[in-house]
Amino acid sequence: MSASTPSAASVPPRLFRAIIHLFGLVLAFSLTEENDVSMVGSLEEGESQLSLFQFKAANGKVSNAGNPPLKIAELDEIDEIIESHSSKKAELNALKINTESPTPFLPQKVLSSKFYVYDHIDWMSMVCSGLPVSEVVMQEKVARKHTDDFWFLKAALKHPLRTMNPNEATLFVVPGLLNVVSHIMYGILAPDVRRQCCIGAICNEDLFRYAEDSLGKWFLFQRNSGKDHVMVCSHWACASHLQNITAFPNLNRVHSIAFEENSIRGERCRIASTYVGEACSHHAKQFMFTLVANMHPEKEDFRGRRDVCRWLSTGLQSTGLQNDPQLFSVCGTGDRCPALASARFGFHIRGDTWGSSRLIDLILSGTIPIFTSREQYEILPPFVPWHEMSVFADISDQESFESSIQNITERAHLEELQAAVDKSAALVDWQTLHPFEQYMGLFEQCAGM
Repeated sequence: MSASTPSAASVPPRLFRAIIHLFGLVLAFSLTEENDVSMVGSLEEGESQLSLFQFKAANGKVSNAGNPPLKIAELDEIDEIIESHSSKKAELNALKINTESPTPFLPQKVLSSKFYVYDHIDWMSMVCSGLPVSEVVMQEKVARKHTDDFWFLKAALKHPLRTMNPNEATLFVVPGLLNVVSHIMYGILAPDVRRQCCIGAICNEDLFRYAEDSLGKWFLFQRNSGKDHVMVCSHWACASHLQNITAFPNLNRVHSIAFEENSIRGERCRIASTYVGEACSHHAKQFMFTLVANMHPEKEDFRGRRDVCRWLSTGLQSTGLQNDPQLFSVCGTGDRCPALASARFGFHIRGDTWGSSRLIDLILSGTIPIFTSREQYEILPPFVPWHEMSVFADISDQESFESSIQNITERAHLEELQAAVDKSAALVDWQTLHPFEQYMGLFEQCAGM
């Protein structure tokens, strides 16, 4: 990090207060039938436009009998989200944060105002070495987990609250596909694609420059210095690129979906990405655990993954689960499907960073995630009830691990935990409009601070 870049960790108390101010109050998240999580439909062409305050939710259930996965088929109305406390003091008291408490889940009022998408350049027409950007994403020429910029823009372009009149807008979407461009610029695209993406004659670094310079020319940006503008920059390479604040002052004055960060920098919100996951078809729960992931024996940061697989394979003497053929579907490298969906629990263990798209894969596959580091909760967006839909395992040593496993397998009310996963899946499913609306709802609050 450059010396000029504000550090989110340099003033923790102030940052906590800022996050408290940003996210407002805690609203209790109900997992009852009266308050089902809303799924707002797929992004396929021809979808109907739904009222944002009459969200509908599917009531599909997944059981060990292998019933079909949750679908948006039968719609039930939910109540409007309650209004904010009028007192800032009450907000602060409701959100006391310490290292032991869960990250507050805030099902805040989702997007309710019109927004404008800049259309000076058509980012969806971008071509990467002969492939349209949509094909680049669908064929996973760019890592799927970092394609939330594509899905965010796709949702924005067809959302019913998009207005073509900027004078009607509360928020302004900067439509740059900066994750895709960053991935290519840093030379980590698939080998069969040359490292260049262009919109007309504007390519790679020049696309960053175009986005930066365009913001400086737009009156709509200048009038509030970008306070009502939002964008996606959640690839680690994009975040690294924009650390040069001198070169990109305008892009740094925009609220953004960020790489593993929840903070306020220069009065602009950075809200962590969910990563983009991929579901396995829901499956009968034939196994207790799964971990489908690279082990990287040469990397110390991956030791937790290697330890867990070793302990599952040779240990668990104290739990009574040793030598159980149904203990785990896969532990290590292997096919994601049906391994993820056929297990009751899936381990979420750090790799190069605290985050991983495998967490989202598990949730979309109907599997209860097992978090293994407290830090993993802190780098996720606050609109998902992570603690209510997961369990925790201490993997610091084998004894602690076996104790955690015993607690997990003996846990009561497993059905409630499973129901929480199923009902929350839409919040991280970028095939629906729901993640877009949740992020935009938070950005509305940021713009009004």
